[in-house]
Amino acid sequence: MQTQHDPWRLEVLRTDFSQAALRRGAVPPLADGQVRLHIERLAFTANTMTYAAMGDQLALWPLFPAQPGWGRIPAWGHARVIESRADGVAEGALLFGLLPMSSHAILTVRPSRLGVRETSAHRAAVNPVYNQYALEAEDDEAALESKAAFHPLFITSFVLDLHLEEQDCYGADQVIVVSASSKTALGFAFLQRGRLPALGLTSSRNLDWLQRIGLYGQVSRYEEAEEMAYGARCLVVDFSGDASLLDRLQRALGARCVRLVKVGSTHGGRLEADAADDRVEAFSGPLNIERRAREWGAAEFDRRLRGELAGFVAACGGSFESRHADGADALLEGYHALRRGELPASAMLIARPNHAAEGR
Repeated sequence: MQTQHDPWRLEVLRTDFSQAALRRGAVPPLADGQVRLHIERLAFTANTMTYAAMGDQLALWPLFPAQPGWGRIPAWGHARVIESRADGVAEGALLFGLLPMSSHAILTVRPSRLGVRETSAHRAAVNPVYNQYALEAEDDEAALESKAAFHPLFITSFVLDLHLEEQDCYGADQVIVVSASSKTALGFAFLQRGRLPALGLTSSRNLDWLQRIGLYGQVSRYEEAEEMAYGARCLVVDFSGDASLLDRLQRALGARCVRLVKVGSTHGGRLEADAADDRVEAFSGPLNIERRAREWGAAEFDRRLRGELAGFVAACGGSFESRHADGADALLEGYHALRRGELPASAMLIARPNHAAEGR
């Protein structure tokens, strides 16, 4: 068993994400069926704050218990099994899945087709997609960082594109993508290229970078949203969760907005349909992942996904700047930068909770 370096965890106040604290405590012994994980890397993306904003809606807060009123925001990444009392799970195995912002974690698991599945009673209400941890083949650091940053987001892009293709994009002539610089939005724009003209809405800071990537026929600032509402029948695909911005855009479009599909919440709003307007839908990535895997078979779903993801990374991966947040203090700083929207879309921030502690 590897040495543990003063284990810690980051908790946030669930009613005010600006309140965050690093907490330390005794490490409990493992029970039968449990593994202890040494967290190696976590990808900090806009999707991370979507999970915080929708922690209750998606039943994500129970994943990693915290003090009353506080929560541990999950992020996608890799962790090494450093102690195991679970049958079929060896020490040294590398797992990929949702992990807490912490130095270590304990999971209760059983082997599954891809690796292991978390079976704790307190996680029973969460979508099964979030309880799956894939057994990762050893690879180089850059490849592992790329997977942590892109794979969990691109899988939503992938099933969203399939859904809209199945619906013939609701008869739209063009698509407006809101929060167009988010990685999930970029994946979607990459997949639907050549289908409908794509217009992107983004912040002033990300405008030039997004134009250089070249996935959108036109890119405009959020302040210019009303100017995009001309002529054609529009499908609006939203990754922002910004109710005020969407209201402005919908009022400008009027009847030309044939559908508003809410996918993400990069600006911190709730992801929900509008009971008073059947043109507004909330898209669930996990439900659509389950559906496609059931229809195609898990192996075929994974094969198609990996092929499309490889194409996206080859085309766009070089546009991102890799950054690291090493150790507890840097992770906390990285979290606050992410929460305040200070990270440019071009940044690929990877937190390495134990990196500084090991002096690597």
